[in-house]
Amino acid sequence: MIEEKFYLFELGGVDLFLVVSWLATLGEVKTNWKTLTMRFNQDAREVRIQGDPTLTKRVITPATLLKEIEIEVVSLVWNMGCTELEERVDEGETLHPEQQAELEDILEDFEDIFQEPKGLPPNRSMNHQIRVKVSVDPVNVRPYRYPHLLKTEIEKQVSEMLTSRIIRPSNSPYSSPVILVKKKDES
Repeated sequence: MIEEKFYLFELGGVDLFLVVSWLATLGEVKTNWKTLTMRFNQDAREVRIQGDPTLTKRVITPATLLKEIEIEVVSLVWNMGCTELEERVDEGETLHPEQQAELEDILEDFEDIFQEPKGLPPNRSMNHQIRVKVSVDPVNVRPYRYPHLLKTEIEKQVSEMLTSRIIRPSNSPYSSPVILVKKKDES
């Protein structure tokens, strides 16, 4: 067992940082970045630290994403976005003044579309249903696990949506995983 003193910081969803001052106390450390492992000796025995490869960032196609959702995939965090657009924005590309004016006109013309919903949609003449066989139970799938930081954010957003009546409470035995995507503005 390794006993160490740690400083508590809000890490934004990361469980632990291995800082250089602590790593320096270990002496020789063998690190394999491909397998995300670290090995060092302490008290005449080898200690091995294993990283979680599912936390590494990788590009994924929409087809692969759908396939992984079909299969039982646990503890994956997806950051979905357009990498080409992100690269162009990162390079400092901005709209020309006439493009900016055109964008503002579009946003103004369609402001009813771009505003936050204020409740459930109105009742329709026909309610759509998903009919399931009475004798069939829902598929038994392990709960989707996500970091504590995401749990807090999900609870906050669900509470806000319930309050503003965008969603309503449900007792359905069916569920689906929640995927949060952090925006460029960190919201």
